[in-house]
Amino acid sequence: MYYVNMIKQIAICILILSVFNVYSQDLIIINKGDSINCKISKINNDQIFFSYLHNKKLKDTSLFISQINRYDYNFFNKKENVIKNTGNNGDNDNIRIGVNIGLSYRFANIPEGTSIDLSNFLNRLRTGYNFGVFMEYYFSSYFGFGGKFNSFIAFNKGTINNKMITYADFSDETMINYFAPTLNVRLKGQNKKNTFIFNTGIGYLSYSDRLSNISGVNIEGNTLGWNLGVSYDRSLSKDISLGFKFSILYGCLKKADIDNGIIKTTIDIDRDSFYRNMTRADFSIIFIYK
Repeated sequence: MYYVNMIKQIAICILILSVFNVYSQDLIIINKGDSINCKISKINNDQIFFSYLHNKKLKDTSLFISQINRYDYNFFNKKENVIKNTGNNGDNDNIRIGVNIGLSYRFANIPEGTSIDLSNFLNRLRTGYNFGVFMEYYFSSYFGFGGKFNSFIAFNKGTINNKMITYADFSDETMINYFAPTLNVRLKGQNKKNTFIFNTGIGYLSYSDRLSNISGVNIEGNTLGWNLGVSYDRSLSKDISLGFKFSILYGCLKKADIDNGIIKTTIDIDRDSFYRNMTRADFSIIFIYK
């Protein structure tokens, strides 16, 4: 009786293996290089569903398309096999080109003793708009480098009563431009659609300020800037992603050129001056092509 039961079990195992050998004629190769003998049952835009033999039992499961390098139907029955490539050789977005636009807040100092009108006027110049472009190249799944350009613009116009002097139709337009190379760290979700990127860089920061009432005055200067940023984006398609970014730009302007149209001079900027602190925070919407 013992031998009969053992023979039955062996026969059942042989039958299962035989059925599965006929059943599992498809092949899936994942990004890490491992292959899976299986039966593909369904494929949609995001996932491949299939069955495979595990511990003598058939199991149903699925993988994200982004996890799969290529696959083929009836692979083991073909004399010549043409494997379908999913386009995922690990990461299909090693190069990313993007634009950003958003709001900014500048942490400029307003000196003590400044009149209320002038303080209110300068305070409005702390907020403005930012826009920029960037490019990133990733030499691995996690690390990359790139370059960025970002510009901040703020404008205000009004009448200022500054102690004994009144300025009518006084306007002030400030612009801060920043160019820098960047180092990037990328973290992707399991389905490769959600991406977090941390970046930093040191680059060139230029400052321009146009003051006008009766006669125009231009203030210009430049210094080094240090940027720290974090962004999140989600793939809308194979080539397009949309997300948001938060970054802080540190900078300190110690000298500036002042030009009133007649005389141009270079001055040292006081520590508590509005024109000294270039540091600002940017919050932007980002649009990425990859």
